[in-house]
Amino acid sequence: MKNLKNLGFGLAALVLVLGLVFTVSAFTQKQRVSHWFTFNGTSYQLVDPMNPIPPTCEATEGTELCAILVDNDKIDYTGDEPQPNAAVIANPLSQSDEVRYKDEN
Repeated sequence: MKNLKNLGFGLAALVLVLGLVFTVSAFTQKQRVSHWFTFNGTSYQLVDPMNPIPPTCEATEGTELCAILVDNDKIDYTGDEPQPNAAVIANPLSQSDEVRYKDEN
């Protein structure tokens, strides 16, 4: 009878621990990873994370798109070089996290 009681306490403790692990991990915020791409008028190129976007691409308003910041889940890794996915390419202003334009000065 004592062994059965100890087994019951052990199982209850295991259920409690597993419940805590799942509830705590459910509310932890996931780390977002984003990447900059420069745009030359026809194609996108991934920016090296160690180098910032070119200084000519720092305007937050303008007419000529120069660089976009894209979440990792919106990047297509199937080709030779990572590219924004089709939705971002079709509408970069609404699908990217941040947009930079060429300085017109």
